[in-house]
Amino acid sequence: MSKFAFVEFGSNRIAFDSKILLTIPNASLSGSERQLLILGNGLKKRGYEVAFCLLGGKGSIENEIIKINCKFYKFDGNKLYFKKLFFYYKIINLFKPDIIISFNWAANNYTRIIKILPASNKFIHIAGERGRGLKDEKIKNFIDQLLHNFSNRIISNSLHQKEELIKYEKIKPSKIDVILNGLKLNEEPLSGVQELRSDFLGNQFQTIICTAVNFSEHKNIPLMLESLELLFNKTDKILFLFLGDSRDKQQYVDYVNDNAILNKHIKFLGYLDNPLPIFLASDLFLFTSIWEGMPNVLIEAMSCGLPIITTPFGGSSELIKNNKNGFILNEFDKKEIVDLILKVIDKNKTLKIIGRNALKVSQKFKIDNMVQSYINVIEEEKK
Repeated sequence: MSKFAFVEFGSNRIAFDSKILLTIPNASLSGSERQLLILGNGLKKRGYEVAFCLLGGKGSIENEIIKINCKFYKFDGNKLYFKKLFFYYKIINLFKPDIIISFNWAANNYTRIIKILPASNKFIHIAGERGRGLKDEKIKNFIDQLLHNFSNRIISNSLHQKEELIKYEKIKPSKIDVILNGLKLNEEPLSGVQELRSDFLGNQFQTIICTAVNFSEHKNIPLMLESLELLFNKTDKILFLFLGDSRDKQQYVDYVNDNAILNKHIKFLGYLDNPLPIFLASDLFLFTSIWEGMPNVLIEAMSCGLPIITTPFGGSSELIKNNKNGFILNEFDKKEIVDLILKVIDKNKTLKIIGRNALKVSQKFKIDNMVQSYINVIEEEKK
């Protein structure tokens, strides 16, 4: 590879000579990992030399990195932090990045520690803060307060998250930039959606509600299942689709299989490379998280004109305006969830208006916007 790569922006020809290492603490394929992949692919297309570092070992993200033809390094050892830190230190000095962009708390602080070690390769560090429950993470917040100044910039994917970082970690507002997630949005009608919907509905159901989750604790799946059991005792015309996969999923599959009413109405579809056809075939999207940053899946669903019902996690109002482009619950309460679903499922005209408004909001989250915002930060820090 030549030292300089050239990229056209309108009439301007810009030369880049930067190597970027993208670091993630996990190797599964969830929201943060997908965002890092999208960012890496976008930066590569713009002429940067990009590599990935996977501190969580082997996982499904590897195949996705291969698809975009990027180099990656993975930690295959056990969970001993010092071994992982030493591995990361070696990779940084091997690849010699000009910039490291890390996502999530562990990767951010591993990078900060390495930056202050003697004989470490000198680099610009951009720390990506994704959604997490800062209010209840006192130890993590304390460590962040000690180390955050070793990052050149901190990126939050929502205004709410930025406000939380300022409040709980005492980070100066000027150090934090808000860059909205960039996603592949639904931009044209997909064929076969009506047939897909008909196959799911069969002769038994009239309405499809879906969700897409990684089944982690903060997704609050017990509340979702309790609500669904109450709902299915009131109506037998609704089918519920779970999209997503993780090691935490099986306990919920077993629970549903052992519950006759839930088993009758719920299907687990697993991880889908493209969930948009399911969103287009559905009538509502249900989300029960306790906390989030800016959930990718809500934006993807909204780009399909799918009305959202969500619990009031921090930042929900940043994306959804209640009764305008979706519905935000007042409490984390199963009865309120069920009452709202039953209230809106038959109001086709209202749901169509909500869906159209949701589609408009989703257009802010385009990939090019996100990639260019990161490039702006990178080039500012290089000056």
